[in-house]
Amino acid sequence: MTKVQSEDAGVVKRRIVAMCPPDFQRIRTECYHISSNNLTWLEAHFECKSRNGKLAEPTRIQDAAIRKFLLNKYGNMNKDVIYFGGMYDHRAQVWSWGVSGQKFNYSSFIGLKTYLKRKSLNHTCTVYNPNRKFRWTPRDCTENHRFICEHKMPKVTENNRDKVYQKWNMTYPNQIANEVVMEVRDDDRRNNSRSHINFIPLFGRNFTLGCQLISIRYIVP
Repeated sequence: MTKVQSEDAGVVKRRIVAMCPPDFQRIRTECYHISSNNLTWLEAHFECKSRNGKLAEPTRIQDAAIRKFLLNKYGNMNKDVIYFGGMYDHRAQVWSWGVSGQKFNYSSFIGLKTYLKRKSLNHTCTVYNPNRKFRWTPRDCTENHRFICEHKMPKVTENNRDKVYQKWNMTYPNQIANEVVMEVRDDDRRNNSRSHINFIPLFGRNFTLGCQLISIRYIVP
């Protein structure tokens, strides 16, 4: 990996490639697929798994980025809710993520008290609700809705990117993948001991797996 010393002493710049598989797009630091079809929560779970992903389990920061993306993309046009990875564990009586099993704080919800007036939390899953500015609300897991899958975003050097594409080509033959070339700035001066890393998008590119570069997008949102 080539490192370049910047004008500011202690700051090292390098380039990495942040990659998303076909039908996924970058939202902040992860890749997401928003379905066009409606499935139950369990069916959506297996659909995401078939894409080598999972129903989204966003961190607080990622959740804010997803909600902002959905608001910008759909606004008030899409009235249907969108499943993601949370579900109510009625045995433990806690909210948890469906794949990792980790508990999360249900204070992120809006409208939970209203829901409980007419239904119990058994067989209840989480959705992004466009009528609440894509805040979390509960829904019966057996209902059919769109869903959002999450795929970990590989961040590799230019030399290692082909290995990722070779793996993806087995799942997504001849489909278009995308990547963002990013500048990483390591600032060893921060706290005199810890490295502070900034990821700065430079430009994006689309590839057809198994084929050659088909386009370059020099503006990254």
